[in-house]
Amino acid sequence: MFDLRQPGVARTSLLTFSVIGLFCCFALRELRVGNWAVFLQLAPTLMIFPWGVFAVAFWRLSRASKTPIADLRDKAVVLLAAVACIPLAAEVSLAGLGPCIGAVGALMAFRSHGDAQVRAAGICLLALFANFSVSPLIFRLGYAQFIGLDMALLQGAIDLAGVPVRVTPAGLEAADGLRVMLVGACSSFAGVSAAILVHMGWAMAVRTEVGPRDVIAVIATVGVATMLNIIRLTLTASGHAGYAFWHGGVGETPLGGQIFWFLQNAILLTGGYLSAHWAGRGARQQAQA
Repeated sequence: MFDLRQPGVARTSLLTFSVIGLFCCFALRELRVGNWAVFLQLAPTLMIFPWGVFAVAFWRLSRASKTPIADLRDKAVVLLAAVACIPLAAEVSLAGLGPCIGAVGALMAFRSHGDAQVRAAGICLLALFANFSVSPLIFRLGYAQFIGLDMALLQGAIDLAGVPVRVTPAGLEAADGLRVMLVGACSSFAGVSAAILVHMGWAMAVRTEVGPRDVIAVIATVGVATMLNIIRLTLTASGHAGYAFWHGGVGETPLGGQIFWFLQNAILLTGGYLSAHWAGRGARQQAQA
C-alpha cells in the first residue's frame, strides 16, 4: 500500500508531476479534444497566455534543486489538489480548475525552502489562479460598477474620436440605427487579468523575484489592455458595418476580430516583456544598494 509518510520522493519531482497533471486538465479543455471543427473555429479566441506561463513554471522547476525530499504536507496538498481536480475541472469555466492550481502554487511560493526557482514557479501558478478564478469573481461582484465605468470611458473615447455614437444607460446607439448593449464579455476590462498574467509570466521568465516596481508595471500593462478594448468597442459601435467587421454574429470570427486578436496579443506580449525587464532592473538596483 502507498504510504504518504514514507520518504524518498524528490520534492521537485512531486511538484513537477502535479503541475503536469494540472496542465493536462487545462490543455484538454482548451483544445476541445475530439472536436477539431470546434477547435479550428475557436482557435483565435483561445487563451494563449496561460500556455506560456505554464511553460515558464515548468522551466523554473527544471532548474530547481533535486535534493530536498517531499514531506507529508507536500504530499497531502498535491494529493488533495489531484482529487479535487477531477470534479472541479468539469466546471463550465476554468474557474473551477483555478483553486487546484492556486493550492499547488501557494505550496511552492510560500514553502520553497529557499529555492528561488520553486518560488518563481509557484508565483506563475498563483498568477494563473488569479486569472482563472479570482478575476472572474471580482468582476462578478462588482459587475454594475465595472459596466458603469465602462460607459464613462467609452463616452470619453467617443467624444475624443468624434464618432457619431450616443451613449445611453441602455447601451450604444450609432447614427445608422445600430443599437448594442455592453455585456461582461465585451467589457473594456476584459483584458486586465490577461495583462497581469502576461507581466508575471515574463517577470518569472527573466528573474525569480517580484519587486515594488512590478506594481507600477502591472498598472501600466493594465492601462494598455483597457485602452485597446476601448478602441475596439468604439469601432464596433460605430455602425452596422463596423459591428459586422469587428464583432460579427454568434459563432463567427470576423476579419476585424482576428486583426484585433493578433494586435492585442502582440502589444500585450511586447508590453509585458518590457515592463518585466524594467521592473527587474529596479529590483536589482535595490538589491545592489
